[in-house]
Amino acid sequence: MESLMINSRQRLKGQNIFCSVCKTTCSTQTQDKKTVWKCKSKGVHLTNCPNPSSQKFVSYIYNPITKKSDIMVLHDARDFEDFRKEHNRLLDLGLEIKSLYKAGKIQEAQSIIRAIRGVEEKQTVEEEQEQEQNREVVITPDTYLETAMYIYRDFLKGDLGEEYEKRPGSKTIENYLRSLERFQASLAANNFNPELLSLSKITKKHLLPYIREIKSSSWANKTQNDYLNNVSIFFGWCSNRGAGEICNHLDHVKRGKTTGNTASASLNDFKKMMVLVVPENGVGVEKWFNHKKGKEESKKKNYYRPWIPDGLWLSLLIGGRGDEIADFDWTEVHQMEIDTGEVVYWIELFDWKYFRKEEVKKYNFVPVFGQTLEILLRLGLKEFIGQKRYVIAPEIENRNSVKRKLGEAFRWFWREQAGLDDQVTYGSLRTTYITLTSGIAGKDYELVQKHTKTDVTRKHYTDKKIKVAGLFGQEFQDVKMKELIEERKKLQEK
Repeated sequence: MESLMINSRQRLKGQNIFCSVCKTTCSTQTQDKKTVWKCKSKGVHLTNCPNPSSQKFVSYIYNPITKKSDIMVLHDARDFEDFRKEHNRLLDLGLEIKSLYKAGKIQEAQSIIRAIRGVEEKQTVEEEQEQEQNREVVITPDTYLETAMYIYRDFLKGDLGEEYEKRPGSKTIENYLRSLERFQASLAANNFNPELLSLSKITKKHLLPYIREIKSSSWANKTQNDYLNNVSIFFGWCSNRGAGEICNHLDHVKRGKTTGNTASASLNDFKKMMVLVVPENGVGVEKWFNHKKGKEESKKKNYYRPWIPDGLWLSLLIGGRGDEIADFDWTEVHQMEIDTGEVVYWIELFDWKYFRKEEVKKYNFVPVFGQTLEILLRLGLKEFIGQKRYVIAPEIENRNSVKRKLGEAFRWFWREQAGLDDQVTYGSLRTTYITLTSGIAGKDYELVQKHTKTDVTRKHYTDKKIKVAGLFGQEFQDVKMKELIEERKKLQEK
């Protein structure tokens, strides 16, 4: 079978050749706007195409409704003259669609478009329906527990259900699945087979052994609560998906009290640690327990990187979570001139936690202290402000690696090198920052707190017993907080 060909001089607007193998048209325009007929997959002239039977003449007709030439019709005719006649007929229909559109008769125009597309549209609809069926979540009261777990897992990973449906982040998904695995193991240990246990048959006796196992463990209350809550969330999901009411005795279990870690680092202790953050103190031994081998293992590790000192200082001075610090870039730094003629800076730090939960972008207001400005100037503030470039370790593409290394470095230098309070963690730097800025901002501290609900800040972060000046020293007062807050209020009013 010979390849199809359209003489460039005889070619009319919208005429082309489509290849079902390459899934694209076979025409290419050169720099001088001449048409060259080439096979897209092989790069050879169309006459040398290895799949001539896959070629079809195609017509593209202009659609005035979408403002694009998206009315595509494939032709079975392999003779160019037969194709030309059919194409001319479609061009006449295209003119009719255009005139109906200009006259405001949109529905009539759309009916002609549907008639032109014909079989192609029907096939597309059938394919979409088949895809929807393949992604459909099917849960009934008779669904076996283990099957429901597999369906739930595929839904969480995005293989089932609609794409627009809410799903948790990857780490939360791991926690959910870990809880289900433990619940499944608990059932098996008590001679219950989840493969033969339908959702409607689940009773209190199936849940009690799991509850006793979790509550009798030596885990922290938060860990126990997670194991109970995650399985309860799974049952609730099954109920909402068609399983109806499921015995969920987990809802009646009293959860253990949890408190946030409100430990903070004094400026003197932080400075004591930072003196020790040098290359010669960075080499240590990382230890972990290998559960497969049943023994403790270790390896030599270097916790120091040239960007670690600046990264730790900015973690304290900006107060973001780990991923917010790692992803901090120069587009988040802003400047303005106040009434005195002085230029002041502030940061709009992207809130990753809020974005993952609500799928809405949110930026937190961060005033720039004098110490923060010194570091930013040294890292290139004047040169890079407004550019999409990471502030900390811009040469590293894997930002999770930056986040992990900052946490590991803080733990190593704070505990192992400085020998300071082991209750203080890398996350405590955020506690320190919020306590600091809340104290300085006074009644306007809601502008600089990092939570949607201010009660969270009061409960977990702001320790009223701590005097800011005593904890951090007067040098941290070097910030145009009042001016920044007044400007912030004006922006919010606009």
